[in-house]
Amino acid sequence: FFPGPKVTPKVTVTKTGVVTEVKQVFSSWASHVIRLFDNQPFVEVEWTAGPIPTDTPWIPGEGDTGKEVVVRYSTDLESKGTFFTDSNGRELVKRQYNGRGPSYPQPLNVSEPIAGNYYPVNAMIALQDKASDIEMAIITDVAQGGSS
Repeated sequence: FFPGPKVTPKVTVTKTGVVTEVKQVFSSWASHVIRLFDNQPFVEVEWTAGPIPTDTPWIPGEGDTGKEVVVRYSTDLESKGTFFTDSNGRELVKRQYNGRGPSYPQPLNVSEPIAGNYYPVNAMIALQDKASDIEMAIITDVAQGGSS
């Protein structure tokens, strides 16, 4: 796993009487739009990626290498490594960072600490801070992977 070079995005902010929109453009193929609607308890986030180039100039000798595009959100929630993913849009499944349910062989050998903690997210991924009774949910419009 290699995150590549750090890029400072071009940022534009647009305010109207209904919404504040922050647009971040990272490259010709990656952008991120955040919309804050007045008097609403949610934030709308739209990301666009593609076509993703295969050349990787910051990895010497690699040539054309595939990439995974990741969006990271930071919160002050204390979830203790527990998060929830949907079961094909039906119910939420409890997940534990570096953990598996009782049907998996024990002890758990974590040989892929990043990939081994990604799960399919068809509709939603959520965090819960029980002490402060605060939750954060990300609702998606397309299937993707998620972790905490």
